[in-house]
Amino acid sequence: MDRNIGNSLRTDTGQEKFNVLVNSTTPVQIDFNTKDTKADEKGKMIPGETIHTDFSVGTDNSGKVEDVSFSKSVITVYARNIEVLEQASNDGNKKTSGDLYRTPIPENLNFSDILGAILGHEIGHTQKENVLTMAKGGNAETEPTKVSNKILEELKN
Repeated sequence: MDRNIGNSLRTDTGQEKFNVLVNSTTPVQIDFNTKDTKADEKGKMIPGETIHTDFSVGTDNSGKVEDVSFSKSVITVYARNIEVLEQASNDGNKKTSGDLYRTPIPENLNFSDILGAILGHEIGHTQKENVLTMAKGGNAETEPTKVSNKILEELKN
């Protein structure tokens, strides 16, 4: 499994994120869910998600968030959702190619390619700066989405 994860992160940006994963001082666990499909409250497919265990927020005297801590990050990728995205990418119809984090998926990507973009995105959520952005009420999707977009672009080229 570890080799497949490394292979899926084969682009330059993917390799950068793989190095972040390997060098993380906080443990990161990757769960590969082959049974479930996941969707948000609007029914939009969720290809991956990151949860932090033992999450806590540190505030100053006024209640302003100053710091966050967590003991581990758990990334879950949903294989059945990735299969749907792969089929859409390979159906020969640009209009149905699907999207990943609101970005159109290029045509002719395989499961591993799409997995790499998802993992690159989710690895961004394991970084303390990203978790702190979320805790402060900012958009924690901005930077990880830039990563997945860049990986998709590198795959396309």
